[in-house]
Amino acid sequence: MLGQGPDVTFILAGIHGNEPAGVPLVRRLTKYLEKRSDIMQGRTLVRLAVADPDGLAHRCRINANGVDLNRNFPSANRVNERRTGASALSEPEARLIKQLIDQYSPDRIVSIH
Repeated sequence: MLGQGPDVTFILAGIHGNEPAGVPLVRRLTKYLEKRSDIMQGRTLVRLAVADPDGLAHRCRINANGVDLNRNFPSANRVNERRTGASALSEPEARLIKQLIDQYSPDRIVSIH
């Protein structure tokens, strides 16, 4: 987490391991903002540079359990199946993302694919 202001942004990347471009982007953004505290005035930035470490390690869209994490969240049109997970939030990575959202109540979420 960077900053301590009321305007909260949550940035995550690497939810699909075969889309790794966001991972170094989030890391570079972090380094930049650490040097530019003036930009962070009144703001909080919550970051998750690698949302699916197993998928990233194997360069695949699914986690170690074969689930597409981007489809593992509660929604009105959710279908429980192998690729989406046995139930909403069945995967630890999705639960962590939900926990961060619940904890910080971001004003905006940026998911870099």
